[in-house]
Amino acid sequence: MIGIQYILVIIILLIAFLYIVKKVIDAFKTIHDPCAGCAGCALHDQLMKKRGMKKDHRPHCYNKGK
Repeated sequence: MIGIQYILVIIILLIAFLYIVKKVIDAFKTIHDPCAGCAGCALHDQLMKKRGMKKDHRPHCYNKGK
């Protein structure tokens, strides 16, 4: 009979595996996006400045949609 510890270990490993798969998929979706959807870093502020946008306007990275 399988003990409760083995069941918990299997569940934890399954959750960890699914988390890793999700992160890999997200990484491939944002491979050409230098901001990767982030709206709060210095790189994003430089991109906004380059486009001439105001500080209060916080759009997604301008590379999205290309």
